[in-house]
Amino acid sequence: MAQLPLVEMARQGDEWAIATLLNQRLKAAGYTARVRLENTCLQVIVESLEPPSQRSAVALVGNVLQRLSIAWAETIVISGKATTVQAPVWQETLSFSPLASQAVHSSSASFDNYSPPHQASHRAMHHSPSLTQSLSPPERLRLTMPHTSTDFLKLGFMGFLTVYAIAGLTAEDYSGAFTFLHGVDLIIHEAGHVVFSIGRIFGETFLGELIYFAGGSLLQIIVPAAIVGNFLLSAQYYAAAVALYWLAQNFTDVAIYIKDASAMELPLLAEGLIHDWNYILGSLNLLNWDQAIGGVVHFIGVLLFITAISFGVFCVIGQRFLYPQTSARLQ
Repeated sequence: MAQLPLVEMARQGDEWAIATLLNQRLKAAGYTARVRLENTCLQVIVESLEPPSQRSAVALVGNVLQRLSIAWAETIVISGKATTVQAPVWQETLSFSPLASQAVHSSSASFDNYSPPHQASHRAMHHSPSLTQSLSPPERLRLTMPHTSTDFLKLGFMGFLTVYAIAGLTAEDYSGAFTFLHGVDLIIHEAGHVVFSIGRIFGETFLGELIYFAGGSLLQIIVPAAIVGNFLLSAQYYAAAVALYWLAQNFTDVAIYIKDASAMELPLLAEGLIHDWNYILGSLNLLNWDQAIGGVVHFIGVLLFITAISFGVFCVIGQRFLYPQTSARLQ
């Protein structure tokens, strides 16, 4: 059977054909497009290194769709975003009826002169519903299965991190699967002692020394936690999941150190150094509780591992939950 022409495939609702025609048009402007069809709603996501111009992107997409004269689409939702973030920075909803009528009655119109109808553009800028609002409740609750190579790579990386976590959690010292990450953690740990040496402004008092020795483990938690927060605030959710995984690993890294407080079998960086957690728990008369306290910290790390991996998977299959909400917040 002969393959249908690309234009005919697009008119029949083929997402790949529509995206291919759009990308041929958008390439000169440095944009790329992804297309998703939801019943009679055509969703187009326009991407570039920097957030694309709303006016030019909407005009270019409208030009292509006007020529195609796609009769089955009642609405078009066009979103623009940078390729480095997941959330759109703008979104515009157009009624397809004006586009279809213009395409039928003005088939010779120049694509470069197309601009969205004023009324539709005004409505989109001030009262445009988010994607979640435009979908019925059953549609909102349905997850999106991975359909791009990027989606599958992200899921594959989460699978690798799952196996890596299982291998790392079986270690009782720093010679296991997390050896490389422990080396990175150790640099931050030692920097923590320098940062928290400010505690010694109290002199060689109990509080000053306690802050100093706890500073290494504290900074191990603070640095990845701050990175997680930064990614969440910038709506880079998948990156936040990966950073949360690192935070989990730091909890388990600290837990090993805590459990060694009494035995002090782990090698320190140099002879004569004081074991941080032997000093901390000894000063607090909790040295006999080192296994219990370390176990609690380790358990927190395990919970964070599960949360990080689960959230990372959700960032791929639950994009429809994440994108519209952040889009509405950023507009």
